[in-house]
Amino acid sequence: MTLLHFRAEGKPEGVRLSWATATELNNARFEIQRSLDGREFATVATQLGQGTSTTSRAYTWLDAAPPKGTVYYRLRQIDTNGSSQWSGVAVIQERAIATFYPNPVQEELTIQAAAGLQYRVLSPLGQVVLRGQTAPSTTRLDVRQLKPGVYYLQLEGAGNVEGVTFYKQ
Repeated sequence: MTLLHFRAEGKPEGVRLSWATATELNNARFEIQRSLDGREFATVATQLGQGTSTTSRAYTWLDAAPPKGTVYYRLRQIDTNGSSQWSGVAVIQERAIATFYPNPVQEELTIQAAAGLQYRVLSPLGQVVLRGQTAPSTTRLDVRQLKPGVYYLQLEGAGNVEGVTFYKQ
């Protein structure tokens, strides 16, 4: 097997791994392995290989629930006869589960995140003033009814909780 590349990319919905082969010879499968320290790896998924192929092949896999912090990924390619080889290691630094803008905000706060995250906007006194669930890719919150001041936006989903402050003008 000739591996062309192995990449990891942080996305709002998780970590997207992608790799491509130029050729494959008796390729049974790929084991996707993950580590929190870069030394101890565990298999988290398996994808079938193409057997024998003389044309380029592309693969992807989504780690929809990556652990918080720095995460290391690698591939173990296993042939039909049991021999194997490893890819290089791809590293994802701790990442936000969402981005938001503008800050400060006047009328509408935009959240870019995976669908289905629970959100709460808390007042400076800790009272919930807005709540709901994020839509696919972009959620727009109408904040016109909020008084000027500092607010806390909390997002929760896929085992992660994240919060950011924003200022309402």
